[in-house]
Amino acid sequence: MNIFIRPGIFSLAVLILSVSGCDPDEVTKTDPCKDKIPFTGNFFIYENVGDSLVETDSALQYNYITFQAEDDFDTYEWTIGTDPRVFTENKVSLLFTEAYGKIDVTLKSTKKKNECFPEDETEKVVTKSFYVINWQFAPIIGAYQGHFKSTPFKRDTVKILYIPGSDEFGSFRLININKGCMVNPQFPESSVWDIVHRGVRAFYFESRGEHYNGCKSPKVWLKLTDSDSIFSDFSYLNLDNQNPPYPRIYDRFKGKKIN
Repeated sequence: MNIFIRPGIFSLAVLILSVSGCDPDEVTKTDPCKDKIPFTGNFFIYENVGDSLVETDSALQYNYITFQAEDDFDTYEWTIGTDPRVFTENKVSLLFTEAYGKIDVTLKSTKKKNECFPEDETEKVVTKSFYVINWQFAPIIGAYQGHFKSTPFKRDTVKILYIPGSDEFGSFRLININKGCMVNPQFPESSVWDIVHRGVRAFYFESRGEHYNGCKSPKVWLKLTDSDSIFSDFSYLNLDNQNPPYPRIYDRFKGKKIN
């Protein structure tokens, strides 16, 4: 029996096989617009908490705040609150020493036309606001009920307390992750910390433990993940070993605010 294939159909079959054999990664690699984003003029507001930047719409008095453009633009003109200066960098960090309340931040930026987004404008003006607040109003303050990773079936409560002081700041205390660090054995809730980096939505606590009997040198990072939830990654020394160096034990707490 003779089989006859029309030339047009044969060519189409070869074309289909050729296309189906293409490596999609190769097609993606040749797309010059794959990693490009439109020019929005947008920027982010971060609170500096230790060596971390935490995106926020408010910050504690006497903290550094960082303003950073979303992308690399050609020019930048930042006006921040009533500061008479105009800043021209991609990223600006300023210390706010007073509880100013609401502060407006404006970024005027420019960027040349991009062939990937021909409809983009070449100049954008974006304004956002944030608040500088007293320490006692930090939304992360409160009691959180949840579970430690090491004891998933046991319910525990972690507290972040604000303690008024003789100055305008006061201090913060962390309860139930202090791991043996205390001022006075009669008051086990009085946690001791040599290093505290504090923010509206995040804290870093560290106790070196050189001067406190039983202190296991905890290092704790806490972050408010939404309006009523926190997670905390922390570690502390395993003093069950007879001799140093002591290994560190790593744990995590997740909880919901109960008051």
